[in-house]
Amino acid sequence: MREAARGAVFHLGLRTLRRQQRTVRITSVDHGGCNALIAAHQTEANLAGIVPASSPQAAGVAALVADPRLLTAGAWLAGYFRAHPDGAVGPGLDRRGVQDPLSDVPIPDWPLPPESAETASALRRFAVAGLLSACPDGTYRLCRSAEPLLQAFPLYVHRTAEDFVGRFPRLRECVEGHGVLEAGCGVGAYAAMFRDLGAASVIALEYASDRLGTAAALCAAEPRGVRLVRGSVEELPLRDGSVDFIFSRVVLPYVHHGRTLAEFARVLSQDGRVMLVLHARGFYAWQLRRAGLSPRRAGEIARALLGLAGGASQSLLGWEPRWRLRGRAFHLAYETRGSLGRLAARCGLRLDEWHDDRHKPVAWLSKGRD
Repeated sequence: MREAARGAVFHLGLRTLRRQQRTVRITSVDHGGCNALIAAHQTEANLAGIVPASSPQAAGVAALVADPRLLTAGAWLAGYFRAHPDGAVGPGLDRRGVQDPLSDVPIPDWPLPPESAETASALRRFAVAGLLSACPDGTYRLCRSAEPLLQAFPLYVHRTAEDFVGRFPRLRECVEGHGVLEAGCGVGAYAAMFRDLGAASVIALEYASDRLGTAAALCAAEPRGVRLVRGSVEELPLRDGSVDFIFSRVVLPYVHHGRTLAEFARVLSQDGRVMLVLHARGFYAWQLRRAGLSPRRAGEIARALLGLAGGASQSLLGWEPRWRLRGRAFHLAYETRGSLGRLAARCGLRLDEWHDDRHKPVAWLSKGRD
């Protein structure tokens, strides 16, 4: 009964956040030398109020994310329940991770010995945190209202696997002591990393309310140093020259490239840097190969084809098409080194480095400093 009550309070907090985000207001504040427009209700105090820092929910979630083995266990649970939303898990679970064939975010194996006290304890910890609900037979089912939070765990694990700090040593230099904007923060995994790297301030901007709610829940136990803002990368609610480093991971493929890069150039300080993680043509080709001809994957196949067409249009014609699928209009395109360099120049930026990759190349841009 006590665990169920705790879970109910946690889920109510998430629903309250979503209602607040529908009526978000914008105000001007000065944070760490970065004069930026941020959402008025998303202050440190209000973030802590969504899932209070002293509550069992916040403490439980913080402990799960901070412990590498429990973080990996959460990623395994996310993969399992994505494939089996009505399933149940117990101490005798299968250790192998259940991978979504069209996602390149890997699902790890269960990190603890099955049929062990450690596994039983880990599952109880997820129940106390409000992510799972205990069944009378000793198994656990997914708490549906907490599913977005659980699905964030693979991204936190993948952040370690991507190892941007190890691959790009200058990243630490760009972050430490500087004002950072994560443009399209998703569930907040990298915003938290930049905070821990010693950024003077971190603004985590996200347009999707559900993802911003997940980021808020994950940041609730330690909200200091990260400002969560609801907004669009195509119209940043920030002052000119107000950030020193912009990080955007796999956001540009889904938005208007020209408007977004122009906004990055506007808010970037004169000596600032931009790091973009993009989609390559090979990413969409890989998705098509994995989807095959399955009718169940028709939507994914259509989007992959549109991504290829959008990238070809962008690289060959310099034109950014806007697609419409199932009543929703959107952008979708890959970038090449040449097309990004030309577009960046038109937007007031310079492409300094291009690190090729079959799926997700990385580009570094600046305002043209030597």
